[in-house]
Amino acid sequence: MRVVRAQRVIAAALLFFLSALAAAAQDDPCLRRTVAVSVLDAEGRPVPGLAPQNFHAEVKRRAIPVVSAKLDGAPHRVVVVLDASASMFDGEKQWGLAKSLAEQALAASPKSFQAGLIVFNDAVRIKIPVQGDPSPARQAFAELPARPDKRNPATGRHTALWDALVAASELLNPGQFGDAIYAVTDGEDNESRTELKQLRRTLATRGVRLFSAWFGYEILNGHPTVEELEVFDFLSMVTESGGIVAHIPPTPRWGAPLPKYSQIGVEQLKQVRAEADQIFAAMQFTYRLEIALPATLDKAEKWKLLVLDSKNQKANAVLAYPMRLEPCAATSAKAN
Repeated sequence: MRVVRAQRVIAAALLFFLSALAAAAQDDPCLRRTVAVSVLDAEGRPVPGLAPQNFHAEVKRRAIPVVSAKLDGAPHRVVVVLDASASMFDGEKQWGLAKSLAEQALAASPKSFQAGLIVFNDAVRIKIPVQGDPSPARQAFAELPARPDKRNPATGRHTALWDALVAASELLNPGQFGDAIYAVTDGEDNESRTELKQLRRTLATRGVRLFSAWFGYEILNGHPTVEELEVFDFLSMVTESGGIVAHIPPTPRWGAPLPKYSQIGVEQLKQVRAEADQIFAAMQFTYRLEIALPATLDKAEKWKLLVLDSKNQKANAVLAYPMRLEPCAATSAKAN
């Protein structure tokens, strides 16, 4: 009789231990990950009302559970990064449009999101931290010249884009859920001390998504130039971080020539502003998607995420999410 009781005590203790171990695994940040996911419809509007069953996630071709999906429409933090280097002055209209798009983002603060500001060329020239009162950033922005001025070091010169993006991420440290950078730039870099690999790691470990209004003409061909490769690196970094690119000027129909900035008409300008509004919506309305990994990661892994419709088929939607899951040690600095 005593032997039976002892066995029951041991079994109960073992059950308690396993239950505690399972509970600890559920709270393990290495296995439970919360990622920022934006879902837009064909018109660029946020898609509300999605539940965990509307998402399909997998890593290494293995499905992983989506534990919860909650739409977070609270104002997030955004650093607006404006490129004021010489390549952004292809006539006054290009610089004027770039300033206008950056100003459009600042005007949305703090209702849609809380915005800070960085203006750079060969170095960071203006740095305004994210705060509830957007007037300091707006005032600094308003003082920028309408054209390159040799007496004003904030315009013209070379481009240190990677350095500026690192500086923007530092304004978001320590991180919070939904942190983002909105870069108005042509994507070129010829001055930074920061290595691209370091920049990618910084954005990923801090959970910062990169969005961009991209002023670019470069098209990769069989023999890409150094500048084209830099642009490709920038655009791929935006996508991998979970951001969206708005092409400025708007991408024309197939076969049509790409217009110069001086040729952008009223309708194209409307499209430009509409795409910028879509980016703002993606930064503001973000799903907190919690996934449960089957095991800890010892290196960064690509993963796949789909939005499913009521028939469990892939839905027609724009999905923006961080495309790499970082190893546990790298995620310790991320916001909850």
